[in-house]
Amino acid sequence: MWLIIKNTICSQAWKIKVKIEVKEVIGRIEEQLILGQALQSNEAELIAIFGRRRVGKTYLIRKSFQKHIIFEISGVHNATLKDQLINFSNTLAERMQLPIPPAIPSNWTQAFQMLKNYAEPLLKKNKCVIFLDEFPWLSSAKSGFLPAFEFFWNSWGTKQNKTTWFLPFVDQQHHG
Repeated sequence: MWLIIKNTICSQAWKIKVKIEVKEVIGRIEEQLILGQALQSNEAELIAIFGRRRVGKTYLIRKSFQKHIIFEISGVHNATLKDQLINFSNTLAERMQLPIPPAIPSNWTQAFQMLKNYAEPLLKKNKCVIFLDEFPWLSSAKSGFLPAFEFFWNSWGTKQNKTTWFLPFVDQQHHG
């Protein structure tokens, strides 16, 4: 598993004391140190995690940050844009504890605006983690996801010093 932080491949543990309580994860000491550093950072962090299928990328993030994840969505393989946006709306409603989901966004730009509106009050209180799992499936061809995410990250996400974003990727060279 490789962790890429700010376009730098990290293959060695940082020499820093990091407290991260993950009792259910065996090994992955190096990865846990890097994740703990990201959580303690005073800047917004965008972290892409690459690895083969079924090696524990999602598990590691969930166990490491279960108390900090304010939003988590998982892309669905071969789902339509509409289905992905319905899942987004339903997931947001669940997190907001709404009995009825908000309107389904018509595109990813609207979806990210909804996420911003939800996250802003929470970010004023604590460091938060936003977890976009199966990122390549969310950003399917013609979905508009990547340009919307790029705008969202550059115009808002980078200014949120109390947020860490995780984007797990499957290593396409090792379909395992």
